[in-house]
Amino acid sequence: MIKHIVMWNLKCSDSEKSEVATKIKNQLENLKGEIEEIIDISVGENINFKDKDARDLCLIVHTKSMESLSAYANHEKHLAVLKVIKPYLENRTVIDIEI
Repeated sequence: MIKHIVMWNLKCSDSEKSEVATKIKNQLENLKGEIEEIIDISVGENINFKDKDARDLCLIVHTKSMESLSAYANHEKHLAVLKVIKPYLENRTVIDIEI
């Protein structure tokens, strides 16, 4: 099984972050029923901003294999969500691990 982890910092005001993060979170979570390669998906907004290296939002997706991850990554519905994220993206960190 592959665990795909992505963390973002959002470029918007602090007062907008929660609303933007919720919008992105909902759209990503909705992919579970839309993309068959997704075994499980979790999305969460950071609740601890004390660390200067903290990220605003985190996505964890489980897929069966690297091929399934590639299919998810290139799926039209995933690409549509990326278009929603892109205007708010300050930076991104990603790691894929086999579990």
